[in-house]
Amino acid sequence: LTGRRRWETLSLVRSQVDLEKATITKPGSETNNSKAHIIHLSGPAVTEVRQTAPVTGLTFTTTGVDTRTR
Repeated sequence: LTGRRRWETLSLVRSQVDLEKATITKPGSETNNSKAHIIHLSGPAVTEVRQTAPVTGLTFTTTGVDTRTR
């Protein structure tokens, strides 16, 4: 639904999602060119995030634990 790679979507942090603007903003610290990247979300993607995602932490998780730092 987003056009992103699976690992990019699974590592998405909720603070990067703006449901009002229907965007994901990937900070420059996570891109190769050091510039922020904005991904526009489709209506179905926004609905999915609203229905399933917690307000903080990882957007998509089954455990609620951020394992990226382990």
